[in-house]
Amino acid sequence: MRSMPYLVRHPSDVYYAQRKVVERLQEAVARVLKTGRTRQAYLKRSLGTKVLSQANVTIKPVLIEFDRIIRDAEALENSKPPARATLSAAEIDRMAEYVYGNIYDLYKVRFRQPLAGGSAGRRLGGAWAQLFVYRWLA
Repeated sequence: MRSMPYLVRHPSDVYYAQRKVVERLQEAVARVLKTGRTRQAYLKRSLGTKVLSQANVTIKPVLIEFDRIIRDAEALENSKPPARATLSAAEIDRMAEYVYGNIYDLYKVRFRQPLAGGSAGRRLGGAWAQLFVYRWLA
């Protein structure tokens, strides 16, 4: 009798279902399985039998489970936003205004008074907040 694809026989004569995970999905598969590993190169399950005909029947639901795991890993991989190495000047200015705005509001709440210098102080603080954002990104 012929064996199903992905059917592997262990040296102890027990049959296993084993499938190689493509390189780009190995980290995502490890996250889907929550194994604690950083990568999962193979999906492998014991079929609990030493009889080939029984292994051919038992492997089908296991392969369906493997397909579900790989499909979930692909969905997880595709859901991640692309990594960005740079920010535009407008984005940095927006972040600086947000950071300084929060610092300014906290200062007003803590000391119950605005920063010295009025609008000039706010412009100076924006420059400091922008410097803070540049240092934070570096």
